[in-house]
Parts: sequence; C-alpha cells; structure tokens
Amino acid sequence: MLDKKSSSWSKLEFSSSKFQLRSFSKPKSSYGLRRSLMGSSLSHMNTSPQIYSSARSLPTPLSPVRPLTAPSLFSPRQSQQIFKVEGISEKQLTRIYEAKCKDLKILPIPDQMRKFFAFCEKAFKDRKFDLRECGIGPITADTIGEILRNNSNFCRLELAKNAIGDEGIKALFSNVMKNNSLVHIDLSSNDITPEGAKPILLMVTKHPSIISVDISSHEGLHRNRLGVQGSAPLKILLQRSRLLNFLNVSGTFIGEGIIYIIDGLQGNTSLISLNLAKNSISAKNIEALCRAIMGSKLQDINLSDNKFGNEGADYISKMIAGAYDGQSPIKKIDLSKNDITHKGACKLLLALRNNPNINSLSFEGNPLTHLISPSLINLLLNNSEIKFLNLGSCQLKNEGVYIFADALSRNNGLKTLILSNNQIEDEGVAPIAEGLFRNYILVSLDLSNNLIKKNGSLLLVNALKNNQTLEKLNLKENNLKDESAQLFTEVLRLRPNLLNLNLDSNPITTKFIKDINVNLKRNRSIFQHAQTPKLKQEIIRLQLRDDEINRVHERIEFKKKEHSDITNKLEKVNQKYLEIKQEEEEKIWKLKSEREDLKRQNVVFSQELEELAMDVNRARIEGDREINECADQIALVISDTKKLEKRKQALREEFMLKRSQFQSLVDQLNEANEKVDYGKRIAKASLDNLVQKIETMRQEMNKLSDKKPDKGEKKATRVLSPDNDPRAMAKARIKK
Repeated sequence: MLDKKSSSWSKLEFSSSKFQLRSFSKPKSSYGLRRSLMGSSLSHMNTSPQIYSSARSLPTPLSPVRPLTAPSLFSPRQSQQIFKVEGISEKQLTRIYEAKCKDLKILPIPDQMRKFFAFCEKAFKDRKFDLRECGIGPITADTIGEILRNNSNFCRLELAKNAIGDEGIKALFSNVMKNNSLVHIDLSSNDITPEGAKPILLMVTKHPSIISVDISSHEGLHRNRLGVQGSAPLKILLQRSRLLNFLNVSGTFIGEGIIYIIDGLQGNTSLISLNLAKNSISAKNIEALCRAIMGSKLQDINLSDNKFGNEGADYISKMIAGAYDGQSPIKKIDLSKNDITHKGACKLLLALRNNPNINSLSFEGNPLTHLISPSLINLLLNNSEIKFLNLGSCQLKNEGVYIFADALSRNNGLKTLILSNNQIEDEGVAPIAEGLFRNYILVSLDLSNNLIKKNGSLLLVNALKNNQTLEKLNLKENNLKDESAQLFTEVLRLRPNLLNLNLDSNPITTKFIKDINVNLKRNRSIFQHAQTPKLKQEIIRLQLRDDEINRVHERIEFKKKEHSDITNKLEKVNQKYLEIKQEEEEKIWKLKSEREDLKRQNVVFSQELEELAMDVNRARIEGDREINECADQIALVISDTKKLEKRKQALREEFMLKRSQFQSLVDQLNEANEKVDYGKRIAKASLDNLVQKIETMRQEMNKLSDKKPDKGEKKATRVLSPDNDPRAMAKARIKK
C-alpha cells in the first residue's frame, strides 16, 4: 500500500460503479485451469493466500490417487450455507459439478463443490447461464444440455474459453435444440473443428429462437479452427435462418472460406452484425463481400486485423459511396490493423463525407500519419452523423491533431473520440483543448499512452472548466504528476458532468488519488439522482410495451380460434362433399371450389400466425433486455440511496450523543452555580451576625466610657497593666 507522502506508478481505475487502487505488484493468484477443481470452477474469483496455499498442497488433477477427504476450508457457519441459484436446482448443480470432476479426472470434494455453488450463485443472473473459463469438457457439456433441455429460465448460454470439443458440442446441441427460450449462445475458444462446426451450424438453422451465435477464437488455448471446410455450413445458415441477427466468427482461420459467407449474405434479410476480424481476408474477397453486403440488411461489420491494405480499403470506399448498386446499409465499421495508409484512408473519408448511415468508424492501428489531417477535417466539418471515431495508434503526432481545434468546435455529432498512443505532446494538446473549450457534444475523449505533461494538463483543465458535456476522459500512461492531479481535482469540483477520469500509470501520490475518487463519486451520485426521472419514464414506456405484447397475444389467440373454426368448417364441408358426391355432380364441383378457397385461407392464416409469433418473440427479447438494463441502473441508485441513509443515521446518532454530553455539562454548571449561591448566602449571614456583634460591643464600650470611676478605682486603674485592663482588652477584641 502506498504511503500518503510517497509517489509511485500506481494504477487508477475509475468506473461508473467502483474505484480501485492497484499497484504493479503481482496480483493475488487464482486457481489455474486444470491445476485443481477450484480453478476449473472459480477462475473468475481471487482467493486469499491461506486458501491458495492449501489448494497448492492438494494433488494435481493428473494424479491417479486423490484423498477421499480434505481439511475443510470453510468455517462451520459457511459449511451450512444455503445457496440459491436462479433458474436451476441444487441437484442439477451437483450433476454439473460431478460431470466436471469426470472431465478433469478427479474425485469430488464437498468443500470445492460448495465453492462451485457459490460461484454459480453469482454467475447465474438475469437469465444468463454463465460458465466461461471453467474447464468444461464434453461430459459436462452433455450434462448441461440435458438440464437445459426442458429449462426455460435461461435465455443466454455463455460457455466461452472451455475445452468442450466437437463431441461435447454435438451432445450439447442435441438437447438444446428442444429449448425454445435460448436466444444467444457463446461457444468461443472451445476446440471446435470443421467436423464439430457443421452439425451445430445446421442445428442453429432450424432452432426456433436463437438469434445470436459466437464461435470465435480468443487469444490463448482452445481456439476454434473452422478453416475453409468449416465455413461451408455458414452459407446454409445465412441462407435459411430467418432469425439469426448476430454472428461472430473472428479468429477462426476462415481465409478463402469467406466465399461461403459471401454467397450466404446475398438475399439475407435477418443478419444485423457480422464479426470477421483476424481471418486473413484478401483484398479480392473484400470486393465480393462489399457487393454481397449491398443486398443485405447488415448494419455492423468488423473487418479488423485482416491486412488487406489500401486495395481493400478502396473497395470499401466504393461500397460506402454507393458505387455498387445503391446505398450501403452499414452503420458501424471497424477497419483497425489493416495496414491502411493515408492514401486508402483519404478515399474512405471522402466517401463518408456524404454517407448519412455510418455513425461509428475505427482506424486503430493503421499508419495514417499526419497526412490524413486534410481529409479528416473535411469529413468532420461536413458530416455530423459520425458519433464514434477511433484514431488510436495511427502515428498522428502533434502535426496530425492540429485540425481538432476547428473540428471539435464546429462538429455537431461526434460523441466519442479516441486518440491514444499517437505520441501527442503538450504542443499537440493545445488545439484539442481549444476545440474542447467550445464543444458541447463530445462525451468521451481518450488521450491515453501519449506524452502529455503539466502544461498539456493545464490546457485540458482550462477547457474542461467551460465544457459541460464531457463525461469520460482517459489520460492513462502519460507523464502527469501531483500538480496536474490537483488541477483535475479542482475541475472535478467545478464540473459535475465529468464522471470518469483515468489517470492510470501516472506518478501521482495517494493523497490526490483519494481526492479525485471522492469528487468522482460525488459527480456520479449527482448523475444518478438526475437519471431517476428518466428511468421512471423508461419503465412507463416498457409497461406500455407489455400492453402491446398482450394485445399481440390476444390477436394470436383470435387467429388460432379462427383457424380452428375454419378447420372444423373444412371438415364439415369434406364430410358433406362425401355424402353428396354421388347425388349431384354440379354440387360436387361447387363444394370442391369452396374447399380450395378454404385451403388458401388456411395457408394465409398460418403465415400470419408465424409472422406474429416471430414479432412476439423479438418484442419479448427486446423487452427483457431493456428491463434488465433498467433494473441494473435502479439497483445502483438504490444502493447509493441506502449508503446515504446509513450516513445520515450515523450523523444523527453522533449528534444525539454530543447533545447528551452537552446537556450533562450544563447540569454540572447549574449545580456549581447553586453551590456558589449557597456559599454567598451563608457568608452574608455570617457577616450580618458579626456586624451585630460589633455593634453590641460598641454600645458596651460607650457605656463603659460614659461611666465615671471613683478615686479608689482610678488609683487601681493606674496600677493595672494593659494586659489586665478590661477596657484595653475590649478595644483589642473590637479591632480584631
């Protein structure tokens, strides 16, 4: 932990929900895949050093002998804990755990099973069956399929980064085919080969509810390798599926197999998003792909990391400009890491100038250099439809960002701008800050991994003081110090619209980190309170959507009843037809015509029923998604409200305690005043008594002085000494 006065390269994470301080020291270790059963089931959870050391002492999964019992890692109270997992019973979870043990060839352990239950309790939320990175094999996949076969509590199946393989995938889908509630399946990085891809893609074609499929590959183990052979079923999937909206096949080594996807896209009207990143697609195939897209409804396409260069960019620019028979339907396109230089990018930006559809564009990782600036400023000044622009790692430097002084000032559409890793210095920050000063649209700005120092941060702070819309600013991995952090702390107090500030990997001390955290938390709280009325309106809108769904259900029931009536009527007509067939030839022909009419009506009604069912399914899926998002936001607002209530109660208790202490001090002071008053009264009474005594003695002295002594007494008096003289004694007493 950093000392308050120390300075180190620390990592700050500012998110909308939580602030964390992390150092660059080695993180807490988690159980690795196949190291132990805990690693296979709880790879997302960090463990304490004590538990980790205990787990390392256990035998490895490859050991043929494992102890039947193990010392409990739970306290007695934890061992009696009851887990409630949404949508699935404890018995079914036990089956999954035991199947995992068989896949890993180890014996079940009660403590590890409870940990698996605890993990599932957190992961299975919002109708999502989430076992990503859990070491699942074919046996576990078969068990999951059997459990989900008749389970309608889940709509998303997340099994990415496991080792299911072809055998497990087939067993899983043979059961999932009978589940009508699933809409999304993620099987990325699961050792799927062309032999396993073919049956599952054909099954998805016939599935009644799946609209999203992810069979991509991530970095690391268990990559899916479709290749050219495994791409052939994608053609059938795209041609026959009427529900599929999202398809992700990135990093699956498709290569020349893209021709099957091109053939499938021709005439496809359901697919909305397609991810083809990291598939070595050549420039020649890019041209054919662009022509196929023109005849589809595709809106989002990811072509990053395919290295097709300027030639491929030329074909894409023609598609965007409408050179291939009509206007392109694409709204979001990712061209990152494709070796596109400023020449190819200039053509793309020129085509985008008059395209009203595309609102998101990414050029990250292409060597555009500062030569792209004229075309870029031309685009931003003439096209306000671009909402997201990623120019990270494009070698722009200071010379390439001078255009943003005018671009950010005059553009009325851009909301997110990424300029990370472009070697921008304080000199290059000046035009960005100038544009930001007059901008009222931009919401997110990323300047991470540049060379910004104190002067650049000062320019940004001055711009932020006037900007009222920027919510997220990323300054990670620059060279900002405590002076810059103090400036940002002040601007956070001034501007509550700034909700996220990322200063990771900058030499800033803990004191300023805490100050920034406090101000960000305050800004987010203000933002959340402002969102409450909007959320209420959204809830009302969703309730109206529910009413629409109910009306659609009523129409479906009416159509079903109508269909049933027509079917009954058809049966009666057929029966009548058989009865009068031999009687009147003319009536027979008449009944035949009626029968054909009724058949046609039956077909029309069946088609209407099918279309209505599809509409209901889509509306239900969209409604569930929006309700879940609103529920998450409401939960955040409620959590913050509870925290404030607890703080209020603590302050109230502290006030009452101090009030009682104050009252006790007042009572003590009153008691002391009473004692003082009582002492005064006693002293006064004593004084009065002494005065009376003195007055009495004076009177006695006066009497003695008035009395004349005789001669004998005079003689005697003269002889008396002062010590024996009563008169002298009386005077001394009076004086005393």
